[in-house]
Amino acid sequence: MITRDGNNEETFKQFVIDKLLDFPIEQDNAVVVLDLAKYHGCQSVIKPLLEAGLSVIFLPPSSSNLNPIEKLWSILKNNLSKRRAMYSSSDINLLLKYDMLLEAH
Repeated sequence: MITRDGNNEETFKQFVIDKLLDFPIEQDNAVVVLDLAKYHGCQSVIKPLLEAGLSVIFLPPSSSNLNPIEKLWSILKNNLSKRRAMYSSSDINLLLKYDMLLEAH
């Protein structure tokens, strides 16, 4: 999830409540896998997940190879550096549009 003001406990909690818990889950044994971002481990985030019957697993430290979104960020950064581009507002806006498309589904 990308937000204009960055992520924190409140924005991630809203994502969990508004998007993740609203997502149709067909299996009783669903697992939510989180990295060690500080706001991922907050009780205000974990509690709704557990109350919904979901299991929560945290990735070990320094394990970007286990986190699929890291591959996407790597590709994006690589493409930007090949163009010798800095992270411009248009790049960020493109990411925000991509995030909004994902949220629409």
